[in-house]
This record gives sequence, structure tokens and C-alpha cells, in this order.
Amino acid sequence: MSNSTSASVKEQDLPVVTGLVDPSGTQWVLTEYKGHSALLPYGEFVLSRPHILSALRRYNLIIIAKEAKNSLFEQVEELEDFTPRIIFSRPGWHQGQYVTASGKVFAPVKVAKGLLGFEPNPTKCAKQGTHSGWLQQVAKPLVGHHIPSFAIMACFAAPLLDVIGRTDNFGFELSGAGGKGKSTTQRLMASVVGPAMEKDRGYITTFNMTHVALEKSMRWHADMPFIIDEANLFGAGTGGRTDHRAMRDFSFQMSSGTTKGRYDNPNQEGYRFIFLTSANEPFHELLGQVHRETANAASDRLMSIVIPEGDAGAFGPLPEGYGSYREFTLALETAMAAQYGTAMPKFLWVLVRDRAQDEAKLLLKLRKLIAAFRQQVGVNENNGSDVRVAEAFGLVYAAGVYARHYGILPPEFDCLGAAVYCYTNYRSTVPVRQSLPERIRAIAARPETLTVDRAAMPTLSDEEMEATGAFIRVVKGETLLLMTTSFGSRMFPDWRSLTGTPDFQALNKAGKNGQGRGYHCRIRANAQLDWFYAFKLPADPS
Repeated sequence: MSNSTSASVKEQDLPVVTGLVDPSGTQWVLTEYKGHSALLPYGEFVLSRPHILSALRRYNLIIIAKEAKNSLFEQVEELEDFTPRIIFSRPGWHQGQYVTASGKVFAPVKVAKGLLGFEPNPTKCAKQGTHSGWLQQVAKPLVGHHIPSFAIMACFAAPLLDVIGRTDNFGFELSGAGGKGKSTTQRLMASVVGPAMEKDRGYITTFNMTHVALEKSMRWHADMPFIIDEANLFGAGTGGRTDHRAMRDFSFQMSSGTTKGRYDNPNQEGYRFIFLTSANEPFHELLGQVHRETANAASDRLMSIVIPEGDAGAFGPLPEGYGSYREFTLALETAMAAQYGTAMPKFLWVLVRDRAQDEAKLLLKLRKLIAAFRQQVGVNENNGSDVRVAEAFGLVYAAGVYARHYGILPPEFDCLGAAVYCYTNYRSTVPVRQSLPERIRAIAARPETLTVDRAAMPTLSDEEMEATGAFIRVVKGETLLLMTTSFGSRMFPDWRSLTGTPDFQALNKAGKNGQGRGYHCRIRANAQLDWFYAFKLPADPS
């Protein structure tokens, strides 16, 4: 063999080093060797050689030969040019591109995909089966089951936090007795993204971790759903009962999504995600020991959805063909073991594409859907807490509609029904912070609320009356707020707890004893009488 051939072979056995710089100005070193590549921050090369070689080995890039090692460090020392490139230092959004924890990059068409500057977790967002299989075997059987449907929709809402510019995270808690479908619902949510049935290597995280471990886990769930099981393990060592202070701090920490600065790493990192937990008792009840304003703020960030106590638990009516709910959930679990991780990639592909094509149009579409949900449930626009909570549920609704539009969810999926059900569930179990007069005035001030003149009544179909929801009319010298039964039930899920209050006794006009909901009144020209919730409209204190 000639000397030139020997030199050529030797060059092929040496690593190739390229300098790169990301949009933030951070410099990186790309090392390619024997079919493998690794990307490390340029600053790491000030550390010892064994440290660098160990870091490369984590990417399966192993350098043994002395000549190859020397060449690597010589090339790094001689680097002067750093080519601009999008580089992901963590999972999630970056410069209009998205990367999962498992390293799958989604980029707009005809745009160079960013490179990974972190070591991916190949099992976190692993997939098995097909999307059509997941649709038929997992998603479609959930049609009409509002709580698990809502959980799946919440999964798709997580990548939208960055799109709509929401600065705080929010979460939902499934609370209730064991054996009512909490864990199955969490697994259904996980099946959208990755392995749902794996105990140790699946997508779901456990609460049985330290605060530092929780912060590290945030990184793997950036712009993704963060599903955490067994909330009763958080704050362990407090007499067998979850520590209300630990849970309060947890809700604030998860809402901010920010890690703590420490001596060895003073920089704080921020992450967006939507989190879902499970517990035996509702979070807001646990906070009964906490200062009221603090408890209110905490329960705005971790919103409890209470699982009904009946046999159905988290599910709706038992589907045909199943003898029991246990049989139904076992069928779902069997399906999830074979079909998982295929829905989120499809969602991310269309989301990245739509965002690149016209982000303003996408944002407008999402905001319209959120506004439609707020209108549906009725929100006091002057109450920041009410608005924040309604927009969280509204974003989940918008995500479900968006996913359904692109065939990622079945066309039969009742996105609005699921979102309204879970929102009403939350509202009916969490103590309302508005007084009854404030709530009545807020409903009366809605743009959709119609003032009716007895001398010129409108002609309204049943559908138009339901769409309006609330009416103002003077009856026997009193100004009344009248609400259709469906609208009134949504506005006052806590009706029974209100009936004994002085405000209710003074303002309610339905029923002779002041306890009922029924009030007959005419508000349209094409009908004699309709049935309403009715309150006397209180005077504005201002």
C-alpha cells in the first residue's frame, strides 16, 4: 500500500469537527466520527479531556485511538468560524421548530431542521402501532365520556401555550376514590404522546421524587403535557397525609415552570407545560388550612375535576357490548399497550406548518375558539381569576377542535361538551369567590344578554333563545334577570349551597318559598310563557 493511500485511510479514521452558533449566540461544536455525531457547547471544551470524551460517549460516539483523540482537540483549538444554525438545547419550541424529548424534530417545509444539543430520551415519546389504530381502538371509544375526552384534549393544548403567548402554566387534578378511572384517564392522556402502560419507562411521571428531580423532569416536558401520578406521595413523611404546604408550593412552582437557581447553576430555566395529577381528595379542600387569598391563587393554577362516586366513575354511560366498566377499561388498556405515541406527531406536524405559514391567522383562530368557550360558560370579565380559569379550559377546547379538524381526533369527539362538563365540575366543587349580586350583575352585563321591552317583544326560535341565554325584563315594577334552564344550570352549579344565603333569599324570584328554580315569564312574541331561572337585578353599588 502506498504512503498516500495510508494517509487517506488515516484521515478517514479521524473525527471531523465543525463550529456552529445558534440564534442566541451560543457556540457549539459538532463532532462526527464513524457514522455517529454529537453536539456539545463550545464552552465545555475547557474541561478535562476525559470529561469531553465521556460526554461524547453518551451519544454513542466513542473515540479510542490516540491519534483520533488528539485530532479532535486540535481541531477544536483551531476553530475560528462558527456557522449559524438552529440548535435545540432542550425539548420544545425553538425558532418556529419543535423537538420532542425523544429527539424528533418538526420543521416547516424547505427549512433546514435544527440539530440536537441535548441527549434525547428515546423511550419518552416512543410510538407503536398506527394513528388510525389509535383512533379506532383508543380515541373513538371515548366519545361521550367527557372526563377522559377532556384529558386527551388537554394533551394537545400544551404545545399551544407558546403559540398564544400564555406566560403561566396550569394544571388539572383528577380527585376521588380509588378504582374510579383516574389512572386509566391518565394513561389515555399519555397514549397521545408515548408509552401509556409501561410502569418505569412510560410517559407518566410519579410524585415520588424530590423537588430537584421534579425540576429536572420539567425539562423533558417542555411544551408538552406533564402527567404526574400519586399526588399522595408528595410531601411524604407528614403523618401519612399529603402536606398542604407542599402541594401549595407545588402548584405555584408548576404554574411558573421555573427552576430554582443554585450555587452550581445560578441560572433559572423556564418551561411551559400543562400538568395533570391525581389524588384522593380535592386540592382546594386540602388548602382549607391555607390563607384564603393564597388558597384561591393556588386553586386557579391546579384545578380539581372531581370524579363522580357511581360505578361509571370518570366515564359516561357504559358502551354497548361490555358487561361492566372493568371490562371496558381493560379493553382500553389492551388497546393502549399496542397503540400509542402516534397522535401527537401528527398534531405537531400540522401545528408547525400552520404556524410557519401564517402565525397571525392561527392565533386568531385559537383566540376565537377560546372566546366562544368563554361566551358559552359566561365569565365576569372584571374578575381576573374567573377569566384566567375560563381561558385555561377554553384553550383545551380550542386544542380539541383544532385536532379534530385535522382528523387527529375522531369527528364525533364532543370537544365543547367535554370542556363545559369539566369546567362546570370545577366550578361546582370549588368555593365561588364572587358574591351572588356580583354574579348576577356580571351575567346582566354580557353583550349577549337581551333586554326585552314588553311592548315590542322579539320573535325568537328555541335555538336563538338558548344561544342568548339570559334576558332582562321589568315585571311588576322590578327589573329581573331571566336565564334559560340550561344556561342557568351552567352559571349556578353551586345552586344548592346558595339557597340558604341571605342574598339568595332576597334576590331569587323562582318558587313561592324562594328555593325553586322555576319562573314563568314571557319574553318573545311567538310564545306565551317560558321557564326561567329568575333573580331580581341588584343595584350597582357604584
